Amino acid sequence: DLSDNNIAETFHVSLTQFTKVNYLNLGTNRISGSIPGAIVDMTELKVLNLERNNMAGTLPPQLSQIHNLRTLNISENKFTGEVPEEWGNDWGVGGIEYLNLGDNLLDCPVRDYSEWAGVQSDFVDSYGPDGNTNCGVPDDGGDDSKGLDGVEVAIIVIAVIIFFIIGFYCWHAQSQKNVKNQVAMLSEEDVFGDDD
Repeated sequence: DLSDNNIAETFHVSLTQFTKVNYLNLGTNRISGSIPGAIVDMTELKVLNLERNNMAGTLPPQLSQIHNLRTLNISENKFTGEVPEEWGNDWGVGGIEYLNLGDNLLDCPVRDYSEWAGVQSDFVDSYGPDGNTNCGVPDDGGDDSKGLDGVEVAIIVIAVIIFFIIGFYCWHAQSQKNVKNQVAMLSEEDVFGDDD
């Protein structure tokens, strides 16, 4: 059990060389990277907990080929794409006991994986009964706006700068025109003033 240890590493393929490990709990760390397809080599694995990390990428179809796997918790990460169809084909109804995939960035609608879990699944709580809730976007605390990314902010800043430059140029050009008009008026007054 290596959970809650503030581990900030990528998920190393070398971990899959421990083929006799039954229980791998790396939850609540800062582990990044994806789950390697070589995870299938961990044939004795019964529990895989990677919840609350910074893992990303697509879900490897090979996970369902670990026939002893009873608990899979990869919730609260940044996994994308679809729940692999192979999981349903390999596990079937109730083929795994606990299956938690919630709070990821999975494609909408999320495939209903609840029937594959014989004891407990977080599908309905995480993605709603139709798989269209909380998918595809990170949970930002309930605010529906995504905010501005760096490119959008840069465009706005550049637009504001250009607006001020154009405004200053127009103001300066108008000021120069006014000065010329005033000089011309003064020159005309001097011309007319000399005739008196």
